[in-house]
Amino acid sequence: VTKHHDMQKKNKDEDLTDELSLSKISADTTDNSGTEHQIMMMANNPEDWLNLLLKLEKNSVPLNDALLNKLIGRYSQAIESLPPDKYGQNESFARIQVRFAELKAIQEPDDARDYFQMARANCKKFAFVHISFAQFELSQGNFKKSKQLLHKAIGCGAVPIEMLEIAIKNLNLQKKELLSEEEKKNLTVSTIITAQESFFSSHGHLQNRNINCDSRGLATKPRFSYG
Repeated sequence: VTKHHDMQKKNKDEDLTDELSLSKISADTTDNSGTEHQIMMMANNPEDWLNLLLKLEKNSVPLNDALLNKLIGRYSQAIESLPPDKYGQNESFARIQVRFAELKAIQEPDDARDYFQMARANCKKFAFVHISFAQFELSQGNFKKSKQLLHKAIGCGAVPIEMLEIAIKNLNLQKKELLSEEEKKNLTVSTIITAQESFFSSHGHLQNRNINCDSRGLATKPRFSYG
């Protein structure tokens, strides 16, 4: 009985330590030393959420199963808190959706495809969303599907198109990475902003470009557990 009680106490202490660590990381994340709860109640915008999540991820190295589960729980919580109809055009929201799918691919590759599809349906204007999905398919040995996703992204008017063109070139060269780190750096923020401004000024309403994009979207989001 004493041994069982000691084990229970140890588990509680470990859980408390984990929560305190996460709270400390959260507190360091915002200008107002806000916790995750304060972000939800006060700001609850994609930028603050992404800042928090990246900080959590940075402090979760090396990544083990327990930390992966906690990260996935935080990402799913962010997605539940941010409506896609409001933030589908927001780059930080798109990055949250993509990173969530990538983490799910580490945990459960068979389930990850649904989350990449969700990111693509909700944030179709961003080239990196399509490329991330295509990279996943390539990692699963689905060359044809990967190529199809990249070409459909061009049909959607996803930007910057230069990013998609490089990814298609690398795919055709049978490279394992659709975008190298160097290529990502070369695609500067200013290039992306210019491409986006050009896209909107020349094409007007985005919804008119959705015909070739499988843009049915998701009427209901998959439910997430908060891990």
